[in-house]
Amino acid sequence: MDHVYSYIEGCTNPNYIEYTTEANFDDGSCVTLAVIGCTDPNF
Repeated sequence: MDHVYSYIEGCTNPNYIEYTTEANFDDGSCVTLAVIGCTDPNF
């Protein structure tokens, strides 16, 4: 029996905005780190 494995390229790190839930192969597209919370330093 042959096993076929499909590679779905994308960002595999959930801490980045570019995260792709379907991806199973990290293609290096994770660029923008997701920031949770207030980003205003004067708040």
